[in-house]
Amino acid sequence: MKKKSFTLILWLILLLAFGLRFYKLGSLLPLFGDEVDNGYNAYCILKTGKDVTGHFFPIFLKTLIDTKSSLLAYFATIPIAFLGLNEISIRIIPALSGLMVVFLVFLIVNKLSENKIAALIASFLVAVTPWAIHFSRGAFEANLMLFLLLLGIFGYLKSSDNKNYIFLSVVSLALSFYAYHAAKALTPLIIIGLIFFFPEYLKKINKKKIIFNALLFTIISLPIVYSSVFTGGQARFAEVSLFKDDKTIGKIIIKREADLSLPLPGRFFHNKGEAYFNKLAANYLESFSPQFLFLYGDLNFRHSSGESGELYLICLPFFLIGLFTFFKERKKYQKFLIYLMIIAPLPAAITKDSQHAIRLLFLMPIILMISAFGLFGFINWLNKQLKRKLWRTLLYGLLLMIFVLNFTLYLHQYFWHYPRESWRYWAYGYKQAMQGLNQLEKNYDQVLINNTYEPSILWFLFWHQYPPAKFQQNFNGGQYQENILPGFNGFKLDKFYFGKINDEDEKQGGVGKVLAENKKTLFLVSQTKEVGGDWDWRQSPPGDIRVLKTITNPYNQPIFYLVTHE
Repeated sequence: MKKKSFTLILWLILLLAFGLRFYKLGSLLPLFGDEVDNGYNAYCILKTGKDVTGHFFPIFLKTLIDTKSSLLAYFATIPIAFLGLNEISIRIIPALSGLMVVFLVFLIVNKLSENKIAALIASFLVAVTPWAIHFSRGAFEANLMLFLLLLGIFGYLKSSDNKNYIFLSVVSLALSFYAYHAAKALTPLIIIGLIFFFPEYLKKINKKKIIFNALLFTIISLPIVYSSVFTGGQARFAEVSLFKDDKTIGKIIIKREADLSLPLPGRFFHNKGEAYFNKLAANYLESFSPQFLFLYGDLNFRHSSGESGELYLICLPFFLIGLFTFFKERKKYQKFLIYLMIIAPLPAAITKDSQHAIRLLFLMPIILMISAFGLFGFINWLNKQLKRKLWRTLLYGLLLMIFVLNFTLYLHQYFWHYPRESWRYWAYGYKQAMQGLNQLEKNYDQVLINNTYEPSILWFLFWHQYPPAKFQQNFNGGQYQENILPGFNGFKLDKFYFGKINDEDEKQGGVGKVLAENKKTLFLVSQTKEVGGDWDWRQSPPGDIRVLKTITNPYNQPIFYLVTHE
């Protein structure tokens, strides 16, 4: 195949990847809580240099939800500066990262094997696979991490041709620490693998340049390493760590109590070491579960479309063929890819949740690279075994038909059914509620907002584009206070009150009583909390309440009401 043909095919793959990542990027799915939180923090940094809680250029974002990696927020300040605070400006960096991952997979496979056809197959698989598409279309920090890790790997490999690429590798791998927590486990192991399998690349670089880049890596990564060990950076890991799981400790205690009558002490059979090892091994092996990878995917509906595996089922036989070929031939690049596959599940294995598609995201391109070599080898074998062109054409047609069926079924599910079926997981309705509130609030002296269904202050700040400096100066930390208004507990921001109706007033009349005691008040009411059941206030509101606006889900069921006193 001519060079121009390879280039054309690569451009077509990138064009397809672009369409799959950017089509309806801002409108298909609403922003969920982490996206809104990350976006408003980026807005705060852009305007004040501080995160939402007032920390100056933080290494970790101290947000209103939890502690987050900061790099995506810093990168997001650029599109926010040009496009404003909206869905596109929040999601464009992960989408571009996902597009670049497709290109980097081509470059890495081609550099490792000098096999352009396998490189094109690998990049095509990444372009169209559900795992890659899904996490490129939301503001997921892991997608930025994946881009930086692959860029770092490519930079190191490319340094064999041009020594200056080692700088790109060092900067990318060091920055990955700031992109997503999983990089703290992956990046050091990737560096070890690169040096172990390709030590000759370093030998081509003079010692001064090696020392300079080693110091540069240390300087860039030292702040986050220090913060992770000695400051608040430990908080996020403590929440998800396998070694902080109270359920595991509880099981050990129960089993030890049941063993009190035995001659050997219960701690001999039941202890943390045994329990953690078994859970760690289970988590690790479950990362390679065919059910997770090829059939059902992540069971968290925000992480998967719900009707397919993270990868297409048709990739499974080619992945197995690729593995067989790798173990049989044992070329250096094959050993390196196997090594990457082995280390990829570690960030998920050391947490409470196994089969977590975000923490396992680095596994995706590695499996698809191996699958691409498997498909390439299968095609070569088939061409040798089947001499008659008709039989080859029929078999290729069958494989293509199966792939097209997998692909179109996924697209139909993701772009048509998924936005409706997953509405709860993507905080559907909050944008409409806050926009409705913005239109009506000027007519009222006070605005009450339910803050118990989700932390609605996040969506208020985002869609109200509340001035960050003002929020940082006046916010009281979000601590609930008794009776900030008659019948309403929470916290105040200007004329906006976030909280819930106190228990006594809930029993005596709920929303109607609170509105009656607080004249000229607008109340954003949650169907889940203040109304409950299937009572539809659009049809029959309480006699003392006037419904100004109703926000419904894709099935036309009420989620929120904007109400006032009749």
